[in-house]
Amino acid sequence: MGDMTTEGASISAGIDLSQFYQVFFEEAGENLDNMEQLLLNLNVDEADDEELNAILPIPAYRDRR
Repeated sequence: MGDMTTEGASISAGIDLSQFYQVFFEEAGENLDNMEQLLLNLNVDEADDEELNAILPIPAYRDRR
């Protein structure tokens, strides 16, 4: 996994990635909150593909195998 320090971000291809950390972690937190709500509201006995894909989406490139 990548180095999460400011030093590691500065070294990465000469681009300072530290400016993106805050946005990344905010969006990750929002996505986890959304996933949690979808899981809590899921009726396991009647879940359909659309509900399951909303919780754990499969990237389009995986469907092309």
